[in-house]
Amino acid sequence: DHPDHHEWTSEMVVRKIERSVLPDDDELCAKLGTPKEDGITLVRQRLRERVTDSLHHVTQYHIRSQVYKTVIQANPLDVPDDFIQDSLTHIVEQKKQIAKTQGRDWRHTWADEQAIRDAFFDQARDSVAGTFLMMAIGRKHGIEFSTQTVENYLANFDGSPERRQSMETYVAQNLNQEDRQKASEFMMDIVESEVVRWIIERADVVVTPIGYTEFKQSMGDAI
Repeated sequence: DHPDHHEWTSEMVVRKIERSVLPDDDELCAKLGTPKEDGITLVRQRLRERVTDSLHHVTQYHIRSQVYKTVIQANPLDVPDDFIQDSLTHIVEQKKQIAKTQGRDWRHTWADEQAIRDAFFDQARDSVAGTFLMMAIGRKHGIEFSTQTVENYLANFDGSPERRQSMETYVAQNLNQEDRQKASEFMMDIVESEVVRWIIERADVVVTPIGYTEFKQSMGDAI
């Protein structure tokens, strides 16, 4: 052997190996707050409903984003800077609130508020442009806010009965809140959603399978 070559050896003694032990059915029911007599079948059913609802939410977000992207590309629009800055202010507050909900300081991710504004400027601009274009499409085709629009919005909500009830309550609370500016913005959101649905119903939809990593990257903050 080469004189500079040294062989190193190391010994490791394993004292204990721990592994996770799943709770039995009764324990799992108790932890999830499900009566024992309802059994594990109900737990699985509820879990399946939650996963299905989450998948539907993410899928709808992705489809809506693609519709906005296509409409904006086909109809370039100069957006007033004041509207973009208002949208960025909302995004900044949203990022702070998400961090707070997760129990962390938003400054651990962002140097300052301007860093957030710089990172999401394009998104804010496209969001504002998309809203202008969707409202214009809505006016042209008679899709404006009304009781019928809200009923259509709820009628096309695809989810479990529990989620449907929660959505009806959520809509009622937002439409009748004291802050009329926020109520007005929520009305616009409903109209936009109905316009997106109107476009999808009349569009040629192509389903292209993609891998999970690519899908996650395309979704960004939605996941």
